[in-house]
Amino acid sequence: MDHMNHKKIIEVSLDALTKAIYLPGLFEALRAKAVMTAQQESHIKNGTQFEQTTHLLDFIKRRSEEDFRTFCVILIESKQKNVVQKYFPEFLPKAEKKTTNSTEKESSR
Repeated sequence: MDHMNHKKIIEVSLDALTKAIYLPGLFEALRAKAVMTAQQESHIKNGTQFEQTTHLLDFIKRRSEEDFRTFCVILIESKQKNVVQKYFPEFLPKAEKKTTNSTEKESSR
């Protein structure tokens, strides 16, 4: 999925992402980092867990690349680095890429 923007990646991987993302704590972190408002959160949080995740991804898809990068950092901070590594590797912060590469080298020895 190299060179795809975040909107396309979300569209292509929506079903898998909906199952992979763990919601608790994400809304609060997104509000704290000014990616979403309380009103937007309230609108997204209507429905089942599946619907909430789908609505959240649709919301994130429509945000700027900067907001999307913030979303990736929030996923990493909420112990969901595996989601970013698998679906959005090009959006891993530089420090995380170094950590991932050195871990992969060590495990291949």
